[in-house]
Amino acid sequence: MIDGHADDGTPEAIYVEGAPGFTLAVQWHPEYRASQDPVSRPLFEAFGVAARAWADGKRPQPVLKAG
Repeated sequence: MIDGHADDGTPEAIYVEGAPGFTLAVQWHPEYRASQDPVSRPLFEAFGVAARAWADGKRPQPVLKAG
């Protein structure tokens, strides 16, 4: 599912609805200044939660789309 678009209409954020684990694709560099970026920071936080769950042998819970 497309979750975000650039001003020119280009899809920039895509996720897989119903995926059994963490899935997300972005068309920008979320690592650039991620700690200050209000869009990128939550991506890394969600990834960290999913990675910790996976390491603990648990299936990561789906990230619910806001709004």
